Amino acid sequence: MNDLLRRSITGTLFAIVMIGSIAAHELTFLALIFLIHAGCLWEFYSLMKSEQNYSVMQLKAINIIRIVVGIISWWILATGFRFVFYINNLLYFLIIPGILIFLIIELFYRTASPVRNAAINILGIFYITFPLSMIVFFPYVNENTEWFPNRCGLILGITFLVWTNDTMAYVTGSLIGKHKILPSISPKKTWEGFSGGLLFSILCGFILSYFFHQLNAVNWLVIACIVSIFGTFGDFIESMIKRHAGVKNSGNFFPGHGGLLDRFDAFIFMIPFVFIYYIGLMLFTGSSR
Repeated sequence: MNDLLRRSITGTLFAIVMIGSIAAHELTFLALIFLIHAGCLWEFYSLMKSEQNYSVMQLKAINIIRIVVGIISWWILATGFRFVFYINNLLYFLIIPGILIFLIIELFYRTASPVRNAAINILGIFYITFPLSMIVFFPYVNENTEWFPNRCGLILGITFLVWTNDTMAYVTGSLIGKHKILPSISPKKTWEGFSGGLLFSILCGFILSYFFHQLNAVNWLVIACIVSIFGTFGDFIESMIKRHAGVKNSGNFFPGHGGLLDRFDAFIFMIPFVFIYYIGLMLFTGSSR
């Protein structure tokens, strides 16, 4: 129970900071996502360092390039999504040369596994940068309304759903969990815990529909299911990466939660699926509700 208490306190404090930053102003929201992106990208590449055949000096240089390319890519994507449907914006094509730089680097570093090194470098952009640029899209669908609660309502709702699913899956699994889902990857995650997280997420989605009218009740319930299901996949995938790297946590940023990537693995992974649903909703119904 000490671990549960520590996780609960840390999770609550984190939720307060997260929700406060999102609700306060557009700039604090963008700054928050920017910092989360940079921190998660750094932790991901730190986990992958044992997989790449770089010397110490080469690794320092490549880490700087990784973060710079990642930040520039995030900014280009986030700027494009901010202006909503400018999907054909030429800025997007600037990302491709940035990613291909990693292939050029391998020509000069002459490491034992150049293809694997380049693949890992590019994976970080797709795994972390792309999803965290998509989240910037949501507040700019209805720019004529006030920031709080209308424009940032969907992001706040998603944050509540992720926190609810994570907390209640852990609590339910700790109390009654018996049947393991993928014990070879994450031995503590159970079907009972997953079911508890899903049920409480659906309940949370129903409650959110009364406070944030950007979506109706049915769509909030669908998004709650998407967050719970794909957020759980995100947990498993990050656990797979950590297990492969031979570490327990991605970092030590949060007591009881590990690093930033430990805390945002579900958040990052479910964003593209919510994004696809939300875009489809607008394209096929002509409304975000």
